Parts: sequence; structure tokens; C-alpha cells
Amino acid sequence: MEKNTYHTGKVADIVAAYRAAKSAKSAVTGLISLTFTDTMDGLNVRSVYGDAKKMGRLMDEFTGKFKVQLATPYIDTEFKALVATNGANMILCDIPEGMTKDDAILAGFKWNIGCDLRWWSVIRDREVTDYNLANLKRIAVIRKGDALHNLLMGLAECAKAYEHEDKGGCFHTIYCWFGQKLYNVRAVADMVTGVMKLGNTEIRLCEQVGYAGWYSAGHTPMHIVGVDGKNNSRGLVMPVRHYGMTDGAFVFPTEDKAEEAA
Repeated sequence: MEKNTYHTGKVADIVAAYRAAKSAKSAVTGLISLTFTDTMDGLNVRSVYGDAKKMGRLMDEFTGKFKVQLATPYIDTEFKALVATNGANMILCDIPEGMTKDDAILAGFKWNIGCDLRWWSVIRDREVTDYNLANLKRIAVIRKGDALHNLLMGLAECAKAYEHEDKGGCFHTIYCWFGQKLYNVRAVADMVTGVMKLGNTEIRLCEQVGYAGWYSAGHTPMHIVGVDGKNNSRGLVMPVRHYGMTDGAFVFPTEDKAEEAA
């Protein structure tokens, strides 16, 4: 893959450049690092945790309408969690204190999934503690409204501006490297927003690790962990499995290089 290219400017100008590239059907190649000289709107995310109706609307955004058993957010009383997934991405948190069965059903949740959906099989222990997070390697820490939050949402806007289908019906977008795996940057940005709406102002982007601290093999998800919401909220986003090595991709700064975006 080609060497990194660096671009700096206002969000609107850079987004417009990718929209123009879409119109011209120009191929985006190589690794791309962006910095923005201004701040995006919409970074002041407000919590909806505890409001059944708003939580229902939020978690419904992460369901998979293509499959019946994934088409609804769920309450799992055995594991005491609210869960929504589309089969590739998943968001979850503790059941808010005081939320009744009637509240949940009226808000669009399905009650007590039991073993119908083994969502917990991908998380050994979902409680957000240092001990339970020891098998996750931090990629970056995003705080609400900070430079990395701004960068992530800006990259998502650029990818959205470029997305298109060519004459042959092939879909084109710009993915993003987070650590050692490639992800749909819009999916990551949406999940960060979702976990923030569950009451978190600090989010850890983490990769699963295996023996002796090495990155896990295969296609394990990124864990998007809310560390200060006190409700064990988390999102998971699966990496992109198939891509061309010459295709363009953004590069998100890892934790040891996070100062580059500050």
C-alpha cells in the first residue's frame, strides 16, 4: 500500500473534496492521515440512560432489520443487560434501575431472550473493571468533545461523502485502520456516539489480545468501552474482512501517537 498522505484543513472543505472525488469517480488509494483545523458540530452528546423510550430509540438503531431475531433490542434479565445487535455490531449496558417490564415493552424492547441470542459468548465478563479489561489492548481513549472525538466524527463524514456505487454496481467507501485491523469508520463513530449516549464521557477503543499480549488472530471485534458511565456499557464492531490492499484507507492514531491529533 502507498505511503501515508497527510491533509489538513477545515472539516467542510475536506468533506467537500471527498464528495468531489465521488462525483468524479476518482479512486482513493494509499494510507491517509487527516487533521482538522476546526471543530465539528454535534460533539456535545447527551445521555439518555434511564429514559426507556429514548433508550429504545437509541438501541433500535443498532438492530438488524434483515433478520427477525435481531430486529428488536432485547432485555436479558438473566444477565441483567439491554442488548441490541445487527449480527456484525452490538451495543449493551446494564438494565437501568426502576425500568419495569411494561416500560421496556412500550419502549420497543423484547423481554427475556434467554438463550435465543447468545450475545454474551463474545464477552467473558462484561463488567467494566480493570481486571476484566486486562485482555483488551487500548487503541485510543476518546473523551467527549476532544480532538480525537472530533477527528473520528470528521473521518466518518468524509467516508459518508465518498460512498458510492460504480457502474458495475460495486460499492466504494473509505475504511479506517484502528491499530492492526481495518474497520468501517462510520460504524465505529456511530457506536462511540451510542456508548456516549449511555452516559459515558470517556471511551476506550480496545482490541482483544491473546497469549502474552499478542493481538488475537482471526476477526475479533473492536471493544468500545464506556469507562465512566457506571452501567457497564459497551459496543462491539467487527472488522472488515475483505478489502483490496491498494484501496485507500484512513489511519486513526493509536494511543502511543494520539498526541498527533491533539
